[in-house]
Amino acid sequence: MGSFKWALVETLPCIADSRKIRAIYRIEGDIQSLLPYLASDRLGSSYNEGANVLSYKSKERIISIDGEGNVGITQLTDLDEAERVIKEVVDWIEDVKERKNEIDPEEYKKRKKVGIIDLLRLLPRSNCGKCGFPTCMAFAVEILEGRAQIESCQPLSQENYRSTREKIDSLLIQAGLKRDKR
Repeated sequence: MGSFKWALVETLPCIADSRKIRAIYRIEGDIQSLLPYLASDRLGSSYNEGANVLSYKSKERIISIDGEGNVGITQLTDLDEAERVIKEVVDWIEDVKERKNEIDPEEYKKRKKVGIIDLLRLLPRSNCGKCGFPTCMAFAVEILEGRAQIESCQPLSQENYRSTREKIDSLLIQAGLKRDKR
């Protein structure tokens, strides 16, 4: 590990939250050839082949990596946090580079776009709140944004929802939001 070096290029005010910053880093090394592998490895990521840009969410931040090694990170508290996050990004890139032979670089292309209504139709729609969200709609949004897990829906753990749960799992796997454990 440790083959990729990085440097801070600039910091700017965060567009989403003026109390935070966004940082732009530059990573040295061949990132472009790794982008399809990174996209296939990161659930919920979005890869634009034409623009050579991979974007994904990590907690509340959006992280974008382009083929030239530019990395944009939003929603940062300060430069110390920025350095921690870029180190995590670089560690992940190095890990993917090491596991490259185990990753199908075409996997991200197989992902199906899933809308909120697609998922909501399969949820119990009881708005029980046991998942920690006030409505099933809010829960569906959080799942699709990667901030909640389907396992939080207690009614789906009941035997009478087994078939529905399998459909939801299949949908989330097709969307690249969940790993197939088979």
